[in-house]
Amino acid sequence: MDLTLKIALIAAASAVLGGLVTAVIAPHVAWGIEKRRNVQDARKELIHNIRRMIVDYRNATDTTFGVSVLGESLSRNVSWLKVKPYLREAILRDISEAGNSTIQSDKVRQALSILEDEITHIQKMWKLV
Repeated sequence: MDLTLKIALIAAASAVLGGLVTAVIAPHVAWGIEKRRNVQDARKELIHNIRRMIVDYRNATDTTFGVSVLGESLSRNVSWLKVKPYLREAILRDISEAGNSTIQSDKVRQALSILEDEITHIQKMWKLV
């Protein structure tokens, strides 16, 4: 084989390999980065919404509007339903113990503090802090 033919074949193979990397692998890598960004954004929004929910419940404990039962109220709260799968069993047990109490009770205040601590733990675990 002639030297110029070998060089031409190597150049052609390099061009094909470079095109393959650009066409197949690079979009996959970009998609992975975008997916991770979307997951992080969704997690940030979830943490924000659950913290806002905790503030709303704390405000309800200080008013006369807090006469509803915590468990019934939480079961209708979208933020709670979204974060519930991420909570540890012990935390869920503590919150469910306060579930039959009215929102103005001390048990509910304690459950909200426990929930807030757990949300901080989740936030650190997800590296959002």
